[in-house]
Amino acid sequence: MNKTLILIAVLLLVLPLEASADKEHKGKKGPGNEFRQAVKSRIQDHHQQQKAENKDFQKSLKNSDLAQDQRVAAIKDHRETQYEENITFRERQHRERLRTMERILGDENLSPEESRTQMKEYRAGQKEENQEHRKARREENRAFRQSLQAKK
Repeated sequence: MNKTLILIAVLLLVLPLEASADKEHKGKKGPGNEFRQAVKSRIQDHHQQQKAENKDFQKSLKNSDLAQDQRVAAIKDHRETQYEENITFRERQHRERLRTMERILGDENLSPEESRTQMKEYRAGQKEENQEHRKARREENRAFRQSLQAKK
């Protein structure tokens, strides 16, 4: 129960801040766009790493002579490990985004109006990217469920 609540809290904090605004900021130069590209790259690298780990894990399960209960325990342990890795990764990304917001707000070269405008752009871009990310994840999950049903 506590893990579920923690996961929900982390997701509520991270999802609004999770993605960047490539469409809105394409062609714009500066530290904001570079930051968004770096964040996006790190997220993609993390997902690719986990996909590779999952493939290796599945291969090791197929090649092992484990009993069904041992196999189930290994799967649960693998999922728990990835869950913990994801939480750590999201927290690190979240802290970095809070630092970016502090940098925008703390920039003395910007007038209060410019600072407000940059924050609005930053948040609007994140909102759009989050919506796209959620839609893509929803489609991936739907396709995965359909593939599982097709196997049955």
